[in-house]
Parts: sequence; structure tokens; C-alpha cells
Amino acid sequence: MSERQKLFHSMNFTAAKTTVFELLPFFGCLVFGFSLYFLKALAK
Repeated sequence: MSERQKLFHSMNFTAAKTTVFELLPFFGCLVFGFSLYFLKALAK
């Protein structure tokens, strides 16, 4: 692998990592909201 390919690969990896970490809070909110909705449905 050339230097340019290595740099590109590491940049891609970092980009993929940041998107995962940006999606984590979103999924957390989704799960939290869903469980809250589920508990409300059970409480009825």
C-alpha cells in the first residue's frame, strides 16, 4: 500500500468511527423512547 492509500484508509476508518459515535446517542434516545412508550402501554 502506498502512503496515499494508507492515509485515505485511516481517514475512512476515522470517519466511520465518528459516524458510529454520532449515531450512538440517537439509538440511545430511540431505545429510551420506545421503552417509555412500552411501559405506558403496559400501565394501561
